[in-house]
Amino acid sequence: MYTPLAQEELDTIWDSALKFGRDLAKQDGYISPKEYNKEPEWETPIPFDEYNLPPFPLDALPKAVGDYVAALSESTQTPVDMAATAAIAILSVCMQGKFKIRAKPDWIEPVNIFVLNVMNPSERKSAVENAMIRPLNVYESERNVQNAAAIEASKMQKRILERRQKVLEDQASKGKADAEAVRRMAEEIAGYKEMKPMKLYVDDITTEKLTSVLADNNGRAAILSTEGGIFDTLAGAYSKTVNIDVMLKGYSGDSIRVDRIGRNSESIMNPALTVLLMVQPSVLSGLMQNGVFRGRGLTARFFVLYPGIVCGKTEIPFPVCS
Repeated sequence: MYTPLAQEELDTIWDSALKFGRDLAKQDGYISPKEYNKEPEWETPIPFDEYNLPPFPLDALPKAVGDYVAALSESTQTPVDMAATAAIAILSVCMQGKFKIRAKPDWIEPVNIFVLNVMNPSERKSAVENAMIRPLNVYESERNVQNAAAIEASKMQKRILERRQKVLEDQASKGKADAEAVRRMAEEIAGYKEMKPMKLYVDDITTEKLTSVLADNNGRAAILSTEGGIFDTLAGAYSKTVNIDVMLKGYSGDSIRVDRIGRNSESIMNPALTVLLMVQPSVLSGLMQNGVFRGRGLTARFFVLYPGIVCGKTEIPFPVCS
């Protein structure tokens, strides 16, 4: 049988509840039921097509390089970001294979970089890249002119060795050459290193040839181009198969070993590859839509820059800006 509480007991319970409520209201961070149940006042959302981005820190570059970047940007009337990142890639060409960054005793990174500058057509991409590449062209040309005679002499010496080798092989096959002579010739051929013209960078190239260029240049190479044709090559424009191993290993410095029928074996222990491409938005869109490129990490290796552009007002397929 239900028996109601006495009024005195009810008053005691109610007074205790009121006291608990007053004590609770005095605590830091207390929100009253009226405030808690109010409709939230949302802040105005920040539009996806508006970014308040800091300018490129030119003072982070060596003064001579920073001054050149600022002057080139002014001369070509292009965003300073484009010239600055191109300058970083050119510096990478000069330093790759010579320096490494030691973040920790067991963490070492190469200094080469992959840069992808994206701008709409007729935005003077070529003017900026050509101005940045010009010092490389001048240096490469001067070195090759200075060494022209030595390079030609090296070619001649190689041909002489090859002819001597053939003669000795013919004699040995007839039993007219002793084993010691054959051994000395083998050592001379194996130890000879042909002097080749300096080649600091390439443009239109297949992955197989790129491997050979790395092998001929002590593991160093660069792809500098005002177009994105290399992506078509990597996607199988010539071989019908996707072949990006040399790009992936050239970025991280993993050893490259190639042994195939019909071509000489090649071994590159510490490859260093730099890439600087000036492309249109459609190239970036195609790059990001390639499942193999994304799945194997090629796209993640690129520093993608949309210089001086607001992302949401362009054709850019994903939100990456300078």
